[in-house]
Amino acid sequence: MDAQTAYDSLDPQAWAATGAAERLALIKTLQDNLLTHAEELGRTDAAMKNGLAGAEAVSRAEGIATTVNAMGTTWMGLRRLALLG
Repeated sequence: MDAQTAYDSLDPQAWAATGAAERLALIKTLQDNLLTHAEELGRTDAAMKNGLAGAEAVSRAEGIATTVNAMGTTWMGLRRLALLG
């Protein structure tokens, strides 16, 4: 599924009706997937940025730090908010 198809398939009403336990389980699955694919995501992020810049200025490690870490931090924050709510 590409990004536009994923976006078009969002259903805010269905998400609002989703229980807390199911939301937490989904967040945990997303975190696990992020960890599993961190290396690939970092390489892909670096390749995309290097392609845009026309140089090899961004490393895989920087791709992980600027994308994967940010996503992981966001998911952890959402997970903690869900636990508080």
